[in-house]
Amino acid sequence: MSDQTNDELPERAKAIRRLMEAGVGRNGSGHWRQQELAYRVGVSKGTLNRWIIGKYIDPNDLNCLVEVFFSRAEDKVTYSREFQILTASQSSTLDEGIFSPQYSKYDLWNYMLRPIRGNVERLLTESGEFDGTPGFLLEHLSSSKITDQFIVPAPKWFSDWASTPDGSGYAPYELRPPVDLDGSSDFAQLQKYYPDARILDLIRHHSEQYARWVYEQHKDSRVQFPPFNKPTIGLLGWKQVQPAGREERAHLRLINYQSDYYTNQVMTEVMRDIRKERPGAFQNVGKSYPVSDGLYLPYFTPSMALNIQVVTKGSNGPETHITMTSDRIGNKNQTGKFNSTVDEGLGIDDVDPVTGLVTFDSWVLRALSEELGIVPRALFPKDRRDPIDNLIFLEFSVEMVNFEPFLSCVVTLDMTTEELLEAIRANARDASREIEQFKTIPYTAEGFMDLLIDHPTGVAGFTTFSPLIFDLIIQKGLVPKGG
Repeated sequence: MSDQTNDELPERAKAIRRLMEAGVGRNGSGHWRQQELAYRVGVSKGTLNRWIIGKYIDPNDLNCLVEVFFSRAEDKVTYSREFQILTASQSSTLDEGIFSPQYSKYDLWNYMLRPIRGNVERLLTESGEFDGTPGFLLEHLSSSKITDQFIVPAPKWFSDWASTPDGSGYAPYELRPPVDLDGSSDFAQLQKYYPDARILDLIRHHSEQYARWVYEQHKDSRVQFPPFNKPTIGLLGWKQVQPAGREERAHLRLINYQSDYYTNQVMTEVMRDIRKERPGAFQNVGKSYPVSDGLYLPYFTPSMALNIQVVTKGSNGPETHITMTSDRIGNKNQTGKFNSTVDEGLGIDDVDPVTGLVTFDSWVLRALSEELGIVPRALFPKDRRDPIDNLIFLEFSVEMVNFEPFLSCVVTLDMTTEELLEAIRANARDASREIEQFKTIPYTAEGFMDLLIDHPTGVAGFTTFSPLIFDLIIQKGLVPKGG
């Protein structure tokens, strides 16, 4: 059931909740389950969930709901107040709000987002008051040369297995030499910030745990996509710069280091343990990064994500797309949740090998190619149109639940939705491995709002940050607000 505060709901919604909790009209003891009650009334679970949060109920549906709840005469007495509220349409004793929405769709949207607003801390965004661009273009993003590395050590038994060629003649898993951010192999800098050495024990523990999981995945013949250890690019810091001779607006410069997926998985679990003891270190990071409450936070950000909301041409106007992450990639933070169209980490392929700088356009193009099969123009004949019609970055933020920095952006494609689906089927290398569901909705404020409001579990059905990206798209006026 929705996690809204009961005191702030319309009277009708409160009555429905009380009757469900009491199991009124149910055959047997216990409370009503949403799916069970929805079936008895003859509506979907999503529709019932909308009633529970105060949304409009069709009078015919309300009559069915009353019949299910009050099939026994004694319940009309025991729960007389609830019976009066739900049958008030037959008199004028209550406001007309019983049958008209108490809140606008936009109000409900904001109300449902309230519990998760703290999941994202926005570090930098742009209103566009000076140049009319409510975000960043590629020319507003830059990076410093990447020179540092951080790789955690793996257990010896695992290193031996990973480096031993299998029947194919190849080693099954790639590991890199352990190294601290200061270049030492004894992790001197790490121990400088954590002199009690407990963090080294935590790293060893979680490295052992993750190594065993990887090993078991490779040995299990049923696993089609065993994990691999791709290089990642982590975050050392960032600057809001104002380049000489440029317009006064937000320019973002990233300071990065090289790491890998193995390190990221281990340090995420280490972060969870340390956060229980030092929660204050992981709050208000925009003001304290990189050192907060004595902790050096870059150790806990060995990866960065790019979240892309893709827009295509639909038969009735622009459309956008939501994906659900498959459990085949082992990312328990996103499995079974709806997300932005594409979620792709910053990798070594997105760094210019000569300059050592992040190439943001390469990051976007690689993400679109691997996840959606959209091949860059350079690989097409000259008469083929450029698939990207428009690109705008919305924000630089930190997802606070799993403590991962990310950029979000909107990419408008010069493609129809049908062409995009065909590209996914024909070219997308990672789609079958990473995408469980692919859902298309109108690219409007109402499309985003209905997606969340109609979902049976509300915000619980989405990743910790994706509804807030949808909300930012609405707030920045990239779609009509509506609702």
